[in-house]
Amino acid sequence: MSKSLKFLSVAILVIAIAGAYVFPKIQGFGSNPGPTFFGPLEFNGGVKYGSVNSTSTLASMTLRLSDIQDVDTVVINPTGAAADKTLTFFASSTAPGWLPKTGDRQETCFLNATTTADTTLTFAAGTGIDLETASSSPTDLTVLAGNVACFKFIRASSTASSFDINASLVEYTNAD
Repeated sequence: MSKSLKFLSVAILVIAIAGAYVFPKIQGFGSNPGPTFFGPLEFNGGVKYGSVNSTSTLASMTLRLSDIQDVDTVVINPTGAAADKTLTFFASSTAPGWLPKTGDRQETCFLNATTTADTTLTFAAGTGIDLETASSSPTDLTVLAGNVACFKFIRASSTASSFDINASLVEYTNAD
């Protein structure tokens, strides 16, 4: 092998090794490394949320973690006589693994799917759930027929015996 060919081979090897350290690794197009991402994501085509849980209820009820965990929208159709149906959130101690680290969050919207006037949904806190509103004058936590309320659930403190969750509410009212 000639001297120049050896030199060229060594130069290519040095460039390849240096490039591996200097330039970031690029994942293949269209690949999905799994459900957990550690960098910012960019969606140029938009995002559609389609994890929906639908239910109907004759009476007030206590929500279970499975009713909202990994669910974007809960559609509730209150049935029976027109009246207030109270939805009480589960105790945060029953959901220690849901949002495991302080600051973890999930957003879930609730649609009052009835068209019957005076049939409302009212939200109540379970133990360890801190209901918050987006207003300086708190709302009554009531969602009228056909309206929507969205919660951002955020893990507050998390210790061996405390699993507090802030449930920050924004209510939407039909404007037309």
